[in-house]
Amino acid sequence: IGILAYTLAMHAEGVYNLVKDASAFGSGAVFVVFMFGMYTKFGGARSAASALVVGSVLWFVAYYIFDFEFSFIGATLCSLVVYVVLAFREPVVKVVPALEVSQPD
Repeated sequence: IGILAYTLAMHAEGVYNLVKDASAFGSGAVFVVFMFGMYTKFGGARSAASALVVGSVLWFVAYYIFDFEFSFIGATLCSLVVYVVLAFREPVVKVVPALEVSQPD
């Protein structure tokens, strides 16, 4: 990872572009996982981790290898699809509330 970061830094067009690329790298996938995690009980750890990996890798490949102009939107949408598909495949875990135990006097 260090060699990859060094290579990207040496071939960058400036600090502004490095900061812009760093902010776009995984933020689309993080947005998808954050929204589902905060506002629903849909999905779990496997769907969240898969969405993060797929979104980050897809953005990197689309942006640096294919020079795709809409790589951020594409990676965000693919993260959404991966999250939803894997969330339907995950088993539903029921949370049972803890019983209140009273202490004898």
